[in-house]
Amino acid sequence: MPRVVSTKPAGHVCLLLHAHLPFVRHPEHDDFLEERWLFEAITETYLPLLRIAEGWEHDRLKPRLVLSFSPTLLAMVGDDLLCARYERVLAAQILYARDTVQREGSDTALGRACQASLDALLAAEGTWHRWGGNLLSGFRWLIGSGFVEPWTTAATHALLPLWKRYPFVLKMQIGTGVEAFRRALGCSPKGFWLPECGYFPGLETYLEPLDIRAFAVETHGITLAKPAPEFGIYAPIRCPNGLAVFGRDPEASRQVWSRSEGYPGDPWYREFHRDLGFEQPLDELGDVLVDGQFRAATGVKPYRVTGGEGEKQPYDPVRAMERVREHARHFVEQRRQRVRSLAPTMNRPPVMVAPYDAELFGHWWYEGIDFIDQVVRLLDADQDLAMAGMVELADGDLHEATPSASTWGEWGHHQVWIHESNAWVWPHQEKLARRLEQAFADFPNPDPLRQRMLSQAARELMAAQASDWPFMIQQGTTVAYAEQRLKDHLQRGNYLLNHLDQADLTQATLEDLEELTPLFPWLNPDSTVTALTRQIFGLFL
Repeated sequence: MPRVVSTKPAGHVCLLLHAHLPFVRHPEHDDFLEERWLFEAITETYLPLLRIAEGWEHDRLKPRLVLSFSPTLLAMVGDDLLCARYERVLAAQILYARDTVQREGSDTALGRACQASLDALLAAEGTWHRWGGNLLSGFRWLIGSGFVEPWTTAATHALLPLWKRYPFVLKMQIGTGVEAFRRALGCSPKGFWLPECGYFPGLETYLEPLDIRAFAVETHGITLAKPAPEFGIYAPIRCPNGLAVFGRDPEASRQVWSRSEGYPGDPWYREFHRDLGFEQPLDELGDVLVDGQFRAATGVKPYRVTGGEGEKQPYDPVRAMERVREHARHFVEQRRQRVRSLAPTMNRPPVMVAPYDAELFGHWWYEGIDFIDQVVRLLDADQDLAMAGMVELADGDLHEATPSASTWGEWGHHQVWIHESNAWVWPHQEKLARRLEQAFADFPNPDPLRQRMLSQAARELMAAQASDWPFMIQQGTTVAYAEQRLKDHLQRGNYLLNHLDQADLTQATLEDLEELTPLFPWLNPDSTVTALTRQIFGLFL
């Protein structure tokens, strides 16, 4: 039943999902483990999100999520090679899941749990085919339906405060990100997700010329703003240049983020870490293996969290769904209680902003997509609380203030990305950025070959600037891969600039480099470029 909309809700709930993955594409290999990051996200997060949105349309609901699409994610889901590889991997996972169900039998708890994994894989396959294997079409539909307020982020998710002394880099990262979004989805982003919620005073001046109207910061970015906001994180503030800024509600975030305190740690939910691909004999895994020899996730995860590190019990999807409904009711009730406590002290409806990585839902927390669905349905029927896009709340009389420098990383600032484990990265990135900026100045009217070399050097710099690589190193996860990616992009960027003066790079070598890092192909001078593209790279286009 459609929601009866209150003319003035008592409070607004803003669910802000950030859809991002680093650019991983290895045409030089037939099969590559780290490409599976994308495939898992497609199967477990993005296709299920489309599926529940189809249900909203069927039931004539009018939810409003805020969804930030990163340019690197858009590039990957629109890539023919990666899409073909995804279909191959999904087919192998379905075949493995069928064999597992047959082996375990349907009359056992473990067999029924395996069947639940097979059902999820088949549902993903069905959604994939309904959208013609084109997630970009699905994303455009989410925006066009009104279910999503569209945001984007920096081109390759660079931590922007680290580059505040390099306006050229900030314009390149932000401008390229906005243009990539427009080209992929056919509309302009309303807001901008600051990578890692990284902000420094003045960053908003780079967003305003691109018609960005809002962004979000970590909690202390608002609570330490100057002058101090009257309503703290429960109302947006306005920067001196007019952009609206929202702060993260830590309570709403903690209930979903925290595995120890939050919903995902419930003993009835599916255990993320018990995929059979890391437990079964290699000869039973078939084509799910990477390159026929390396273990990878199968999508069959038949155990539940249970409790502690002890023995795990078989997953029960019926009981898990009961907990989803209970947790969704609890989440909404907690927001309602917060509104009631704030109402006597505020002259406007409180705004509660809950930003999350989109992959938390469905991938890390398997039931998370169904949780979103239940929250949407509860809020759609609520008389006091309303979902809202953040730009929709950016108008009116807002407190003017400048947010505090901040990130949402551990310790609240930049220590994760400038850490003893990854500190070697920064001098090399900075050196390449300086060299590239000087090269633009040295060749204001380059010939076509040098134009392509400059474009490719810019791609390599941006790829090296992704915040994902130093984060992985600091966290101790996939360290070797992250370090190699950094070294590869830095080496290629410098190699291109080393050959720029003589322009003695062969056509074949340049094409090989362009194929290895094919981001933003429209940056090439022989492509059709927009006025914004010319503005971004005005020094050489």
